Amino acid sequence: MNIVESVTVIVSNCAVVVGIFIAIMQLRKMQVSNDLQQKNILADHERRKKQSTIEFSHQVLEERIKATDEINKVFKNQEVVNVTAPDYINNVNDVKGAISRYLNLMERISVGINIGVYDRDTFMRITGSLTIKFYKRIEPVIIEKRRITGNPKAYCDFEQLVKDMTNAYQENTPLIQNDNANIKYS
Repeated sequence: MNIVESVTVIVSNCAVVVGIFIAIMQLRKMQVSNDLQQKNILADHERRKKQSTIEFSHQVLEERIKATDEINKVFKNQEVVNVTAPDYINNVNDVKGAISRYLNLMERISVGINIGVYDRDTFMRITGSLTIKFYKRIEPVIIEKRRITGNPKAYCDFEQLVKDMTNAYQENTPLIQNDNANIKYS
């Protein structure tokens, strides 16, 4: 092997090493770029989840206001709904319909929150404590509906959400100190 061939082999080996080094650097750069893209995708998903929660929460709030108005016409001063009261039994002011519409909407958002489609912490910031208070006020209606329909699981997701929010409030009071509604991946 002459000097020219030796130099050629050395140069080609150096070129291969440099090429491998460049490829490794490109792969690392791609990995960093992919990590950033993944982080951006997760942050966008979180924003959309929170936005959807906010939009649905406003729909729930409107229905709760209607139900509260109807309940207050029959049951004064924030008293718990009495399912044996004549005004409730006779459905004065469509109080049963107003409560049913609210319960159905709450069960829908509760299922979404419980399976992760909607964001519990965002919902809690918007209407959590009012939802808990209203649940306690209409809990006898839920119990009565379960008895009448023979379905002990009726509104179970709503019930679970209220329990989870109650526990979260006890652990994180005030909520702002441990603000879990922030975007996690931004």
